[in-house]
Amino acid sequence: MTNATIARELADMLTGRREHVGDPAVGWTPILDLAAEHQLLPALWSALRRRGIPELPPVLARAQRSPLAILSSRHAENVARTSDLRAQLDRILDTLEVAGIDAIPFKGAHWLEADLLPDPAAREMVDLDVLVPSTLADDAELALSRIGYRTRAEPPDAEPTDHQLPAMFAPGRTGSVELHAEPMVAFRRRLLSADEVRERAETVVVDHMKRRLPDATTAMTLLIGHAQLQEDGARLLELPLRALHDLHALGPALRSDVDWDDLTHRFHRLGSGGRVALAGFAVSAREYFDVVLPVPTTSGAMWLRATEEALARPRAADGYRQAAYLPRALRAERMGRLHGADRGLGLWGARLTHIGAGAVHRLRRGGR
Repeated sequence: MTNATIARELADMLTGRREHVGDPAVGWTPILDLAAEHQLLPALWSALRRRGIPELPPVLARAQRSPLAILSSRHAENVARTSDLRAQLDRILDTLEVAGIDAIPFKGAHWLEADLLPDPAAREMVDLDVLVPSTLADDAELALSRIGYRTRAEPPDAEPTDHQLPAMFAPGRTGSVELHAEPMVAFRRRLLSADEVRERAETVVVDHMKRRLPDATTAMTLLIGHAQLQEDGARLLELPLRALHDLHALGPALRSDVDWDDLTHRFHRLGSGGRVALAGFAVSAREYFDVVLPVPTTSGAMWLRATEEALARPRAADGYRQAAYLPRALRAERMGRLHGADRGLGLWGARLTHIGAGAVHRLRRGGR
């Protein structure tokens, strides 16, 4: 049994392609482990409920010993979490509107606000992403601080946040809010900029309130772009199961409104990396979730085969990913933030120091 087999089994259960009367063919433990890794436990319970599996009696749901009890409990927890996040999002957008700030929720926050998902609680969310004008980002942060939000400290080795402010949270509330000046990090911004998001945003009425929301093309570009490029999934050969499930859950209505020629152009103008990222996502969507995207798929099948090989050989894949991620890890802006040097000989010294510290850390970890 390979991890690719487990991934396909999980996708079958999420889409309802196969009926599972008892245990899935590969067993429950690997299915639950993979679903947890990709934040898909609530989605799996939601999929099983749609196929007629009844709610568990409270005493069984609380036991959390059987696979179904684990799934039921995680979904119930996410119902409360999602409800709280939606309430926070409405208050955040209202607050920013009163402050005269053009705020546009995107990614999961967009889908939550627009009620695009058949079961909002099927999707795990840890934060709310909201785009604000860069010139008003500090004002937006101040407006949220006045209603109780506080800045969350970031670890010293965190990725440079050249596109967003530090996360904010309200004590006693779920998750956090991330105010973005741009939807993508700087070196991915050719895919989609904040100005382009605003130009294409649509004004819609949600619960009697006017909201500015991304159009379908923007939403799909961000969905694929974040999974494959911003998070380096395409280069690191990581199967984007969560994003693929999002694509499936959003349904054909949203996909029919996408300008696929425009989306394809955006990925292809990034060069071979962008073309492979889009093609790999499209082939994975077809193979795992029966969703056909009208985009070129040249090199997509090869990327998926390589990704499934990485799933089958996790140790070799880890070595490859460390090497593949190194150029991003050693970027000048990151070295400046971590080691105080971002140019000239100081930059190269910082890079050597960083590589050495990483090697020592791995040796110590391996000796435990």
